[in-house]
Amino acid sequence: MSTPTQSFTLTLNGTSVQVEGVSPTTTLLDWLRSTGRTGSKQGCAEGDCGACTVALVDRDADGRPTYRAINSCIALLPMFAGREVVTVEGLADGTKLHPVQSGMVNNYGSQCGYCTPGFVVSLFEGYYRKDCRDPAAINDQVCGNLCRCTGYRAIRDAALDAFQSSPVGSGGGADLAHQGRRKRRPYRRQICRPAQKAGLFANRARLRGWRRPLLPAHNAR
Repeated sequence: MSTPTQSFTLTLNGTSVQVEGVSPTTTLLDWLRSTGRTGSKQGCAEGDCGACTVALVDRDADGRPTYRAINSCIALLPMFAGREVVTVEGLADGTKLHPVQSGMVNNYGSQCGYCTPGFVVSLFEGYYRKDCRDPAAINDQVCGNLCRCTGYRAIRDAALDAFQSSPVGSGGGADLAHQGRRKRRPYRRQICRPAQKAGLFANRARLRGWRRPLLPAHNAR
């Protein structure tokens, strides 16, 4: 059994918090959830799904805050002694949602909601990045977050909308948002005759350098 750590403080969502009597192997996520901050979720416990994402606050040379999204399920709590962390509970300003939260609501970017806090925090980091404005950069920003319900189209659209109001934007947000959205194609049922299907599969097999082996009944003919 590990010895409890000595007490230390960290800043959580703008408030200084005293931490004491916890095991040094306690993860930041476990501590958050055990103290009632259950917005951050545990999905894989391996840092792969992104449901546990929180933002670590640093300062640039001018003293302005910068944000880095991290996986709290694989980060040990003592690593954050004297550091500043922002969770999904700390993004809204009272009853006013952060732009990335509003973007998720307006673009229907959440279905079951389990992955949503992690996506929101990842987009929160991207909101303050100058190099995260075009669709490819947004895709890269959320590549560490998995969603098994909605897919990623609505989440990307939420980012495009939210980033137009970013204080560090490079301009042209409306144009980027327009370029980032693909037009939905109307569904058309493709009619294919059985013979056409057979030819299609045969061509596909030849392209792959593979042929389906004949069944014994066919060999006997």
